[in-house]
Amino acid sequence: MSKKTDQAEIEEIDCLEAIDSLYAYLDGELDDAQSLARFTKHISHCRSCYSRSEFEGVLTERIRRSGKDKTPASLKNRLRNLMDNF
Repeated sequence: MSKKTDQAEIEEIDCLEAIDSLYAYLDGELDDAQSLARFTKHISHCRSCYSRSEFEGVLTERIRRSGKDKTPASLKNRLRNLMDNF
């Protein structure tokens, strides 16, 4: 069976289903082959969902990396002062 035939046999999903699967995909939790194939097929032809998945992927990676940075003591002190004044 050719790859083209395999793609044709994958059930289509709409944008709402793709967006529902997006975060599971980005977190590596979209682990069953059928769901992964349906998602990747959709973003391969839907420019809007592809763009959103790219944006969310970059954002997710930046958030992961920023979580490894230490918060400066000066910022912690400013936040404590703000919270104490409420």
